[in-house]
Amino acid sequence: MEIRQNLIIYIFFTFCVFVIAWSSVVGFRDYGVVEFKKKSNLTKSEIEESFFKDVEYYFTLKQKPLLNFGATHLLISTIDQKVVAAKPAGKVYRDFENGSLDFSAKVAKFLLDKKEIYLNEDVKVATKDALMEAQKISFLQDKDWIKADGAVKTIVNRPLENEKILINSDQSLFFSKQKKGEFKGRVMGRIERNFAYEESLSFFSNVITFEFQSGLANLVGEVKIKKDNLQLEAGSGQLFIENYNKKLKYYALNDDVRLEESISKGSRPMVRKAMSEKLEGFLSEKKIVLTGLPKVFQDKDVIKGNKITLRENNETVEVEDANTNITIQK
Repeated sequence: MEIRQNLIIYIFFTFCVFVIAWSSVVGFRDYGVVEFKKKSNLTKSEIEESFFKDVEYYFTLKQKPLLNFGATHLLISTIDQKVVAAKPAGKVYRDFENGSLDFSAKVAKFLLDKKEIYLNEDVKVATKDALMEAQKISFLQDKDWIKADGAVKTIVNRPLENEKILINSDQSLFFSKQKKGEFKGRVMGRIERNFAYEESLSFFSNVITFEFQSGLANLVGEVKIKKDNLQLEAGSGQLFIENYNKKLKYYALNDDVRLEESISKGSRPMVRKAMSEKLEGFLSEKKIVLTGLPKVFQDKDVIKGNKITLRENNETVEVEDANTNITIQK
């Protein structure tokens, strides 16, 4: 009996040892590793990026709103503080901006830590006084500039002056706080007054800097100004749109100035041409003053002098030379 009991204990002990050995080597080889394998198959971007559809996004810093927009698709990357949005439309808040900046685009990228914003395709950005449209617009949230590229259209309202300024260009750099803009590449602009009876003026140049608050614009390169039946060309020029109702010069041109005007008043229609080194236009008086070896070609006459004054849509020519003053009126 004792031998049998000892044999049973020995067999049971041997079986336990075998089970323990087998379990450690074979049976539990993959226990706890399946979940680890699943995690190891996840890419880094899958762990650090979140994707949303039809979302309203808000971003605040120190309880201050910085971004608020809706988008059809949104990708948020936590590792580099990047947000990419499809068809976003909303607002950007800047401390120095009087109110929010509204925007919309097909695609937008926001680098939150750098406060950089990049908008692409069919972009619109509106400040309190200006509207910009372009294919690309970028700006910094804490800096006073907005850069636009590709078919740029800028509209600036001057309600106190009762006028609107429209500028098309290839590129622009707009400073909303300073109310200033720099425009480059095939710049075409127009100053429109709110009432039909008030004169509008169109201008063209390679480069234009416009101080919208003071109403001063500097034009450089292939300058053209068009007003009614009057066309002017020069190498450079200035606009003083604050002087609309004043007896001060409204525009000034320099460097190889050329003038062409169709005159309808008088006995018959005629075309008057002129050239000089400098030209000043006085809008309220419809007066143009030519200096710097001016010449006027009117009918078959060539008129020269030190200073020649023309009246818009009028055949009258006032000539000043060193010794005499002459008024020619046909």
